[in-house]
Amino acid sequence: MFKAGIQYSAGIDFDAVRNSILSQNTEIYVSEAEKIIESLGDKDKGTININGLVWKVAQDSVLASDSVRNAVNAGAEYIVAETKGLDTVDKLVAAVDNNIELIKECGLCLLVENSNLYNGKKYIYGPFSEGKKLCDIVEGLRQRVHYDNIGICADIGVANLLGSNLKSFTRDCMRYLALIHMNDNDGVTDMAQMPFTFTVGRGTRATDIFRVIGILIQYDYNGYVVFNNHGTWEVTPKQLHHSMVRLLEGMTVEWQKEYGFKEAIADRDKKLVLFGGGNMFRDYMISFGDKYPPEFIVDNDKNSWGQERLGITIKSPEEILAIPEDKRNVWICNMNYDIIGKQLEGMGIEYNCFIDQYYI
Repeated sequence: MFKAGIQYSAGIDFDAVRNSILSQNTEIYVSEAEKIIESLGDKDKGTININGLVWKVAQDSVLASDSVRNAVNAGAEYIVAETKGLDTVDKLVAAVDNNIELIKECGLCLLVENSNLYNGKKYIYGPFSEGKKLCDIVEGLRQRVHYDNIGICADIGVANLLGSNLKSFTRDCMRYLALIHMNDNDGVTDMAQMPFTFTVGRGTRATDIFRVIGILIQYDYNGYVVFNNHGTWEVTPKQLHHSMVRLLEGMTVEWQKEYGFKEAIADRDKKLVLFGGGNMFRDYMISFGDKYPPEFIVDNDKNSWGQERLGITIKSPEEILAIPEDKRNVWICNMNYDIIGKQLEGMGIEYNCFIDQYYI
């Protein structure tokens, strides 16, 4: 299960964040740490827990040690090396060399963030754009500075600006992934807005956030997902921020609830049965079939009974009743949830629904 948080922005009404589930993991910029820690310290208004720092490497080659130490005393556990503005890996390496003793002294996890280059017209690939290259950079830094507490921060909005396959990008980062920066844009401009803000064409999401969450679930990711949405806070009235924070909380609850799906299908004490053998079943098998294959699948098409699909036998829905009630683990794997749900309810069978938008 991931840990949710929010990044501080000058435009946000942070009183709207206090005591929310996001306030437990608040992220601030090193350059603003002193001011922010003091302003967020009024516990009578509610709790804010500082958990992370962001270091603008291109602007500050040397970290302000007092600011870092004060943030650590306030609870900071990691520091993100923001690589925007860096056109070579050597520049990051030099900055890390200059500051690694402070980072080690404070016990901070150093997270290298992805970034792109801008050619005056559009964003293009740079030395920090690809997941596999980020892993190579992390490995190189670990060996160079003899510090294993180094990982990756993946900014989903930044990756989206290249038209990247976000599912593949996230998977490529997974070996060292410790933090997701979750934000949205139109695929052209780095807007850092709330997830699900933008659509293209006929309602298609501009940023494929669902599949990012799906990969996190598949790999049992338990790091941070931090909403860095300064683009939203800067352009919206503060009177709306309380409602907007509640929306982010709702997204968090929904995504974390989806983690329960994997826990449910992994229950070896029950027999897993999928209702439906079409495209959604195929999506399930691609994502989970090797590790959690169903006992069998059921379908209303009598002509398919006794056949196999992807190595799994197709049976009549009545076959579910042959399984003791306390041993059934039935999932509707078909978009006709309501119709099939009523059929199963009429048979006295409890069920859940597989939502394949996370795994397509």
